[in-house]
Amino acid sequence: MSDPQSRLQSALADHYRIERELGRGGMAIVYLAHDIRHDRPVALKVLHPQLAETVGSDRFLREIKLAARLQHPHIISVHDSGEIRREGREPACLWFTMPYIEGESLRARLQRERQLPIDEAVRITREVALALDFAHRHGVIHRDIKPENILLVDGQALVADFGIGRALAGEPGSPGNGEEDLTNTGIALGTPAYMSPEQSVGERDIDGRTDVYSLGVVLYEMLAGETPFAGPTAQMIAVKRMSGDIPPLRRLRPAVPEQLEHVVLTALAPVRADRYGTPAQMVQALAASPSAATTSSEVTATRTTATAPPRPWKPRVPAWLTFVLGLLVTATMGMLLWSRSRRPAEPAGIKMLAVLPFKNMGAASDQYFADGLTEEITSRLASVSDLGVVSRTSADQYKNSSKSIRQIGQELGVGYVLEGSVRWEKSPDGNSRVRVTPQLIRVSDDRHLWADRYDAELADVFQVQSSIAERVTGAMNLALDPSERQAINERPTEDTEAYDYYLKGIEYRNRGPGRDNVHTSVQMYRHAIALDSNFAQAWAGLSMGRSSEFWFFFDRSEAALAEAKAAAERAIQLRPDLTNGHVALGHYYYWGRLDYDNALKELAIAAKQQPNNVDVIFGVAAIERRRGHWPEAIANFEKTYQLDPRSTDNVFNLAETYALTRKYEQALQMYRKGISITPDEPYSYVEEMQTLLLSGGGVDQARRVLHEALTKVDLMQLARALVGTSSTAGYAFSPSWLFTTDSTVQPLVEQLRLPEFADSVGYYSLKAELYQMQHRPGERAYLDSARTLLEALVRSQPSEASYHGQLGLVYAYLGRKADGVREGETAVRLLPVSKEAYRGVNLLTGLARIYAVVGRHADAITKLEYLVTVPSYVSAASLRVDPNWAMLRGEPAFDKLIR
Repeated sequence: MSDPQSRLQSALADHYRIERELGRGGMAIVYLAHDIRHDRPVALKVLHPQLAETVGSDRFLREIKLAARLQHPHIISVHDSGEIRREGREPACLWFTMPYIEGESLRARLQRERQLPIDEAVRITREVALALDFAHRHGVIHRDIKPENILLVDGQALVADFGIGRALAGEPGSPGNGEEDLTNTGIALGTPAYMSPEQSVGERDIDGRTDVYSLGVVLYEMLAGETPFAGPTAQMIAVKRMSGDIPPLRRLRPAVPEQLEHVVLTALAPVRADRYGTPAQMVQALAASPSAATTSSEVTATRTTATAPPRPWKPRVPAWLTFVLGLLVTATMGMLLWSRSRRPAEPAGIKMLAVLPFKNMGAASDQYFADGLTEEITSRLASVSDLGVVSRTSADQYKNSSKSIRQIGQELGVGYVLEGSVRWEKSPDGNSRVRVTPQLIRVSDDRHLWADRYDAELADVFQVQSSIAERVTGAMNLALDPSERQAINERPTEDTEAYDYYLKGIEYRNRGPGRDNVHTSVQMYRHAIALDSNFAQAWAGLSMGRSSEFWFFFDRSEAALAEAKAAAERAIQLRPDLTNGHVALGHYYYWGRLDYDNALKELAIAAKQQPNNVDVIFGVAAIERRRGHWPEAIANFEKTYQLDPRSTDNVFNLAETYALTRKYEQALQMYRKGISITPDEPYSYVEEMQTLLLSGGGVDQARRVLHEALTKVDLMQLARALVGTSSTAGYAFSPSWLFTTDSTVQPLVEQLRLPEFADSVGYYSLKAELYQMQHRPGERAYLDSARTLLEALVRSQPSEASYHGQLGLVYAYLGRKADGVREGETAVRLLPVSKEAYRGVNLLTGLARIYAVVGRHADAITKLEYLVTVPSYVSAASLRVDPNWAMLRGEPAFDKLIR
C-alpha cells in the first residue's frame, strides 16, 4: 500500500477499509473501499491535492451535500463526504463516497463495440437526459457529462459525479478559489472533447444547456463511433468546436434517421440559445424520433412540462411558382437550341473516347472494385497522346443510364465509347477470379468495333487491364510509341490485397472533397503502403490525400504538408515516369505552399507523359488564374471542358473565369450549362445572379434566378452558397443581399436555424445582414457571435488571410473601426493581388467595404477604382445596385465611377 493510501486508510480507519485502487482521472483517485458501518462496498473518490487546495473544503463539502440530495433512478447518489486535515501547509484531503456499481462504464462499452445499436443509444441518452433534467430542477448542473461518468447496470444508465463540476467552478463573483484560479493551475474544468463552447472558453455564467451539449456529443459518439471534434490539444478541440463544422452523422452512419440527426445537431448548436432549453425538451424530441424505444412513464410525465423545439423546416411552394414555371419552359426550349450549338466537338487531331462505368455483376459491396477497374483502364488509355479520354466525372453520370450510345456520345462529344461489365468471384479457398466483358462502340453508326471476354485470377487483373487498353487502341488504329506501350502495360503491385485497398482509396476520393471521404481515402492508401512499401501509385494517392486535407481546412498542420511532400517524392523515387507522382508533388507546391513556379514544373512533367490528362490541365488552369495569367487560364479551362463536358467543376470554373474577366455572356451561358447538368447544385445559381448584377442585367433578372433556385435547391444549401464559406473572402462581395431584401424570401431566412447550417460564421453573417436590411434590432448580437468564432480562427491560424478579412468586416459593422481596418489590411498584406490574383481581389474588395463602413470613403473609392480595371467581382453596374455600397453614393468620385 502506497504512503498516500496508507495515510488515507489511517485517517478513515473507523469508517472505511480501503481494498484497492480502481483508477485515476483528471480530478480524483478512485478506490474500492468497504463501508464498515453499513457493511457494503463503496467507491471512495479522493480529489487530487492541487484541486483540493484550489477548491477549498467549505465550498466542496457544501456542494457535495447538495448533490447528495439528488435521489433519482438514473443518478448515482453520494453517500458520504469529508476532509482530512494535514499538518503544516499541506492542503486538506477532500473525499466522498458513492455506491460501488458492479457494471461497466459507457466508455468501456464503446471501446469494445465502438458504435451502439441506434435504439440503445437513444434509450441511454433519454435516461441520462431524465437524470440531468431532475438535477437541473434541483439546482445542480453536472458540467462533465462523458462516457466515463455514465454507468450501464442491468440495462439502465446511471450518471455519476453530480456536484463535482459545480464544486470546482464555484459561484460567479465569489472571491478566490474560482474557475480563474483553476485555470491558472492548468487544470481544465470538464473534458475537452465533451465541453460546450461556452465552457471551453471559460465563461462563468454556465447553465444547464452546457449539459445538453455534452450529452449531444455522447449521443453522436454512440452513433458514429467517434466524437464530432477531435484534436491533439484542448485548444485545437475548442477551435474546431467553435467553428461548428460537424462531420455529417448520416454520412458516417447512413442508418441514422434524419430526425435523430436533427436532434443531435440541435443539442450541439454552438450558441446555447439554439439548443434545447432543457434536457426534458431533448427527451421529448428523442421520443418522437423514428428509432426511439417505447416511451416510458418517466418520459410521458416529462412531456407535460416541456416545449418541443420546432421541427425541421421545409419551404412551401411560393405563390409565384406558376409564373416561374412558365419562364422555365421558355428557358428550357432556349437551352435545348443553345446546347445543340454549344455541344463539345471532337478536337482536331485526336480521337475522343469515353470509358463508361463498367457494370458490377457481383455483390453490391464489390461496386468499388468495378469503379476502380474502370478508372485504371481510363488512366492507362489517357497515356496515349493521340487519344482524348473523357474524365471519370463526366462518364460517371451515365452509370446505369438508359440513354443510347449515340446519345451519350453526342452529349460527351466523343466518337467512341468503351463499356463493359465486371464480376469478382470469391471462392472459399481464397483463389478469387475476375471476369470482364468489354466492348468498344463507334458512336456515329453504333458499330461494335471490338468485344472480348476475360476470365482470370485476381492476380492477373493488371494483365486484363493492359490487354483491354491495347485492344482498344488497336481497334481505333492508334499507333503507340514505346513509352506509351510501357505505360499501358505497367504492373503497379504484386500484392492483390494492397491493390484492393488502393481501389478503396480511389473510391472514397471520388466521393468528393468531404472531410470523412478524404480522411478515409488517406487511411486506405496507408493500408496499401503497409502491405507493399514499393506501391508508387498508393504513395501518390496518399500525398494527394494529405494535400487535400490541408487545402480544404481539415488539417492545416505542417505535419500534413510534410507527409504530402514525402509521399510524392517517394512515389517519384520508385517510378520517375509516374504521372500521378508528379501531379501529387505539383499539388503539394500549389495547395500547400502557394509555390506556383514549382507546381507548374511538376505538372509540366506530368503533361508530357499524359498530355490529355484532365487533372493536369485543370491544375495548370487554376494556377495560371491565381498568377493572373488570364488568357492561359481560360485556354486551359476551355480544354478541360472539352475533355470533360459533364463535369460541373469544369463548367463552373470556366464560367467563373469568364465572369472575372468580364466575359459576361459566355459566363452566363456556362452557368446555364451547369444548371442543366445538376439543377439541384446551388453555386451555379448564385454565380449566375452575381454575373447578372455585374453585367448590368438588373436586379429583376437576378431575383428571377433566385426564385428559380428556390424551386430546385435545398434552402439551406442555397443560403450557405450565398454567404460563401469560411475558406474564402466570404460575404464581402456575394449577392446575399438579394436574399435578405426580397420580401418573399425574408421569412425563409428568418426561419433558418444554426444546427442545419453547418457554417457558423456564414449563418451569423447572413442573420446579421437580414436584421440590418430590415432595420431591426438584433444585428449586433449575431455579429458578436461571428466575431467570437472568427477571433478563435484568427488565433489558431494567424497566416490565413481570409479569416482576417472576415473578422475585419465584422469589427467594422460593430463600430470597432481601428480593429476592422487593421484586420482588413492584414488580410491584403498576407495575400496581395500581386501574389495571388484570384483570391487577392476578393480580399481587396473586402477591405474596400471595410473602409466604406468605417467612413474612410476616399480610401474605399480608390480601391474600387482599381478593382473595376482588373479581373474581379466588381463592376460599375454592380456598384450601382448593391445596397452595401449605398454609403458612398453622393460622393463625386463614386458617382463618376458608377456612371
